[in-house]
Amino acid sequence: MIFFVYLLWKLKLLEMNIPATISTPKVFLDPELGELEIIGRSYPSNSLEFWKPILDSISEIPSRKFSIKIGFEYLNSSSLKFLYGLLKIFKEKHQVISIEWLCEEKDRDMEEIAKFFSEEISLPFKIIKVASF
Repeated sequence: MIFFVYLLWKLKLLEMNIPATISTPKVFLDPELGELEIIGRSYPSNSLEFWKPILDSISEIPSRKFSIKIGFEYLNSSSLKFLYGLLKIFKEKHQVISIEWLCEEKDRDMEEIAKFFSEEISLPFKIIKVASF
């Protein structure tokens, strides 16, 4: 019983709800529900400063099932590197139920990135075309 209470407390501490800015995406992480959502643009002036706390939180979550939703209007190369690392953590530590990758209908680059990640990390991606973000 004590372990269960501790686990719920720890999961609550790792929860994140970071609002989007002009250069960073919205990040919603609910470890208790097993949900991660990252939506928006990602070209922070300091990618390490933005992405490291997110990767650290995901690394600290006890192994669980997760559903992931990702959608980028724009993604710079350093953010791409951190996103790749994030997905590798999920692959190695958690059971990924689904990954929905949202991309604008005419954005072939984001679609190709999703296909690359899916093949490279061997995770099941569902590419969903949207009119706009």
